[in-house]
Amino acid sequence: MKSSSSRRGVPVPTAVTDALNAHVQAFPATPQTMADTTDGNRRERKVRLVFTTAAGEPLQRSPWARTWRKMVTGANKILADRGKE
Repeated sequence: MKSSSSRRGVPVPTAVTDALNAHVQAFPATPQTMADTTDGNRRERKVRLVFTTAAGEPLQRSPWARTWRKMVTGANKILADRGKE
């Protein structure tokens, strides 16, 4: 469970906030009802998701992990190929 002392601010470069703002302008967040169990108790609450699936559903860890693994594998191959030049 998160406590108030476990929260912290993280500086974010302007380029990231600009890109995020452009994304939100192009793909406005639609409020959805989701289960929240962060305090150990399950309750429903409205959330506005920045990133969703193509169908507008919340991203789930499993599909995201597969996508991330493919991106990392592809990036590592590009880096390895550049090292051979």
